[in-house]
Amino acid sequence: MSNPSKSLWRVDIIISICAMLISLATFVIYYYQTKLLQSQAKASVYPHLEIIREYNNKNVPFILYI
Repeated sequence: MSNPSKSLWRVDIIISICAMLISLATFVIYYYQTKLLQSQAKASVYPHLEIIREYNNKNVPFILYI
């Protein structure tokens, strides 16, 4: 008779491999999410142009601030 403890595909090995694959997938997802957050943070500090118009000044009828 064959000894079941010498089998290559034991339950503990299968569970260990599944746990390692899940942790690797989690690492990849967190790495990708960190890259996305870094690119969003970088884009949020870019300078932007703001244009303001005033119409109700009595001395100058129209003012444009850039």
